[in-house]
Amino acid sequence: MPGPLKPDDPQTLGGYELLGRLGAGGMGVVYLGRDRDGTQAAVKVINGDLLRGADQGHVARFRREIAALGRLGRRCTALLLDADPDADPPYLVTEYVHGPTLGAEIDRHGPLADGPLESLAVAVLAALDHIHRAGVTHRDLKPGNIVLGPYGPRVIDFGLALLTEMNTQVTATGMVIGTPAYMAPEQITGRPVDAPADVFSWAGTIVYAASGRPPFGGDLRGMGDRIAHGTPQLDGLGGRLLEVVTRALAKDPAERPTAAEALDALRGLSMTRTVLDSAALSDVEAPATMVEADPQEPQEPQEPDAWAALAAQSLAEGRVRLAVEQAEQGLRIKPSHARCLFHRGVARSRLGENGLADVRLAHESDPSDSEIALGYARELARSPLRSDNDKAWEMAPRDPQVRAARALSLLGDGDAALDEAYGLAPEEPAVRKAYARRLMREGRDLALAYELTPDDSVVRVAYARELVRDDGDLALAYELAPGERAVRDAYASSLASDDATVIEAFAVAPGASEIRSRYESYSRKVAGVVLDEPDRLRVVAEFARVFPGRSAGRAPLDPTAAVSAFDALEAVWRELPERTRARLRDRAFQTLQRKIVDNADAGYPPADSRAVVALIDRMEALNMGFDDLRKEVYTRREGPLFLVLGILGAVAGAAAYPLLAFFSDLGFVKGLVVIPAALVVIVVCLLANGVRASLRRTVRRRRTEQAAAVNEGPR
Repeated sequence: MPGPLKPDDPQTLGGYELLGRLGAGGMGVVYLGRDRDGTQAAVKVINGDLLRGADQGHVARFRREIAALGRLGRRCTALLLDADPDADPPYLVTEYVHGPTLGAEIDRHGPLADGPLESLAVAVLAALDHIHRAGVTHRDLKPGNIVLGPYGPRVIDFGLALLTEMNTQVTATGMVIGTPAYMAPEQITGRPVDAPADVFSWAGTIVYAASGRPPFGGDLRGMGDRIAHGTPQLDGLGGRLLEVVTRALAKDPAERPTAAEALDALRGLSMTRTVLDSAALSDVEAPATMVEADPQEPQEPQEPDAWAALAAQSLAEGRVRLAVEQAEQGLRIKPSHARCLFHRGVARSRLGENGLADVRLAHESDPSDSEIALGYARELARSPLRSDNDKAWEMAPRDPQVRAARALSLLGDGDAALDEAYGLAPEEPAVRKAYARRLMREGRDLALAYELTPDDSVVRVAYARELVRDDGDLALAYELAPGERAVRDAYASSLASDDATVIEAFAVAPGASEIRSRYESYSRKVAGVVLDEPDRLRVVAEFARVFPGRSAGRAPLDPTAAVSAFDALEAVWRELPERTRARLRDRAFQTLQRKIVDNADAGYPPADSRAVVALIDRMEALNMGFDDLRKEVYTRREGPLFLVLGILGAVAGAAAYPLLAFFSDLGFVKGLVVIPAALVVIVVCLLANGVRASLRRTVRRRRTEQAAAVNEGPR
């Protein structure tokens, strides 16, 4: 239902009484109007700033599109009844279609299926095909611009988005025109749009009708990236309709079908005939003259030159099918018109058809026209016939397209012609590949061959072999051809320069005898046995580096590195031989025991204490048997503590007792006797601590001897 008029709204416009507001937006206000006969219409008052902010070329194009719509009959569209772009304010009057929009219908009753969905798809394609043939693009097709009327779906608001698109004040802000969820990739990035963008929007609208959501989701965050690179969700579609919608959602406009092609593909659907039979039905009678012709824009050119100019403009804008139709209009007036023949031939070539015959006729009709001559040469260059390619070369030897075609034609003439081909078109991929293969066959300048075709596996192998032969970059050689044995062995030999890289060398070339010998020697040294899996030896070597045992003297232990080493060791612990595990236990025990001593000497910092205990807990989780080591942490902390407390107690007693005796009956002299007793206590504490330290050293020595016995064997 329309809303009430506002105080500043007009009461009449263009002979229509305005009854209420149907909507408002950036392009203007839409009113429900009624003519003198009582027929209702949608009166669209256009924001005058949009026309004033546009350049005259775009304004002229807008007038042409409105005039073209005025001449069109009704075909699943809301008929344009009247228009005056020069009025103040400018306005359009279209047929008022009673019914809900597609968006409102889906919100209220859910997605469509079967017959209703097919009817919608066919009707909207019929409308797009109808306006595209007139050179008009909708630019904002969406569920809100499709009304489900009493005679079927009707598309409304044709061409109005052009007003905003062409306005320089709006586009200068970087604003993208349209509804993002249904926009084509070229439209959402601000590139010029044409009929293929409407076909993309049609497909998105059909997906919404079938599933209740747009093909790339409704969240505007990241919408542009999903449309440009993402995969659409096509729930609710199947059969022929799914195939056509999938093609219509192609990222490249050239890969999408036209509205006419899509409609032809759907003619086998059960509802197609019914929809097309009712496409022109309405309760509103079409007026005899819907839009007055703009005196500055002739509606029907009477000269072939004018049609040729329109065809050239359409080609420049990418409106290829329209260019064909416009050129044919000129040829109806003059069948041999050179420019019309030329533009029709070029347009047919772009459509994948044979346009060479038209362009040849154009050149024969006017051989002095340099643009036609160049176009003819380019069409000849695209021909599969060698004679046509040779003729193109004679006509335009400096043109890049002709030179590229000439170079490609020379590829079949053997190696002798490759120098000429490469000189003509060094950027042409096929020429680069052929020239690189020739360099490879001749064994010269393989670096250039690789630079020309870095993805050619044959050239990569040849270049890698040359690098090995010439003692070049062996890392690059291995990257280029890791499957070549000679390359692997050479790269592995370069890695096996010391113990730190022998594991990597063995992983690259496990079959090389010299590298295997060095690997086995290093494995016995680190793990006590030969570990055939380089990944396991890598873990063992890293653990041995972090936990050096006694071999590193007083080197500090890094708790962070120790935790990382334990993380890696846990993953392979059960697969390691017992000899290797015993060796690792010994290293860990000795390293942590040294850390405990260092911590004790440093006053036992709390953070280090916790780190050591955590490492011991990790060892216990691997059943390393380090429970006694945990006890040593506390005995090293508590033993000195008990000694200090004992000495402090004895001194305190020796100092306090004479004072107490002075105030008692014993007398001061007798109280002094207690001082030797306190000294005796101190001596006993010192002796006890020394005995404890001696016992601890004995236990440590025996454990070391036991570990050494376990680790006997080749190293």
